[in-house]
Amino acid sequence: MPTTIYQQSDDISSSLPIISIDYRPRQFLSFNIAEASQGQVVRYANKAIALRCEIRGTTYTFDREHLEIMSDSERNLLYNQLGIDGRKIEASLNWN
Repeated sequence: MPTTIYQQSDDISSSLPIISIDYRPRQFLSFNIAEASQGQVVRYANKAIALRCEIRGTTYTFDREHLEIMSDSERNLLYNQLGIDGRKIEASLNWN
């Protein structure tokens, strides 16, 4: 009789979701949320306009369009990973 063996991983980051988005025309970005670091809110005239972070040594800036592509749970996990208050950035971006 066939059996399935499950092995629990001690590496929690491997269980975090992968986000995949069209970052720019002809540039598809796919990353594990655990790879995101150094999060900061980009502001212009005291208003948040984007979220910037580093992924695998490259700095990426996610504007409202990028963030809207992500699901609510993906955004919240990313905000938590980066230590960002998602409610504040989304309020500043005039989230509907």
